[in-house]
Amino acid sequence: MKRQIRTQLIISFLFLVLLIVGSISLMTVSLVSDHFDKYVQQKHDTTLTAYKNELMVSYLTSNGTWKQSKVKKIGARALQDGLILVLKDADNKIVWEPSQTLLHKATNAKNIDSMNKTTEAIKINSKQIAQAQFSHNDALGYTRHDVAFINDLRISLAGISAFVFFSRDNYCGMDSP
Repeated sequence: MKRQIRTQLIISFLFLVLLIVGSISLMTVSLVSDHFDKYVQQKHDTTLTAYKNELMVSYLTSNGTWKQSKVKKIGARALQDGLILVLKDADNKIVWEPSQTLLHKATNAKNIDSMNKTTEAIKINSKQIAQAQFSHNDALGYTRHDVAFINDLRISLAGISAFVFFSRDNYCGMDSP
């Protein structure tokens, strides 16, 4: 009888530890993922705003015209950030878009039409002077470093959970008969 109660207590304790550690791990991963998604989205929005502002400054410093050399530098840098920039003037005519050679050197994009697109109006004194269309591969703009961070976090939490679960013998005194 004593053996059965002890066995039931051990099983109950193991179940409770597993439930608590599992719940805490799942909640932590969920909360971090949500906050990380917001961080990545905010970083993405900030990047688009920075490019939009840089295009506006380029326009203003060129006396109200679009200098191809300046726009090309901005567009090439956007490609390095995983963004494809297409700039259209107020009449919706293309001012600049990357050449196919430049595009394929900088990205692995096979079908640009299937990419997510964000269009930003460029305005000066409430007058729209252009539209900047940014194409990107994923909705949140995760970089490989962002994905690696989330994966490392999940692996670390799984390791901590396993450590806590399997080290229960050390703090519960279950080694004694």
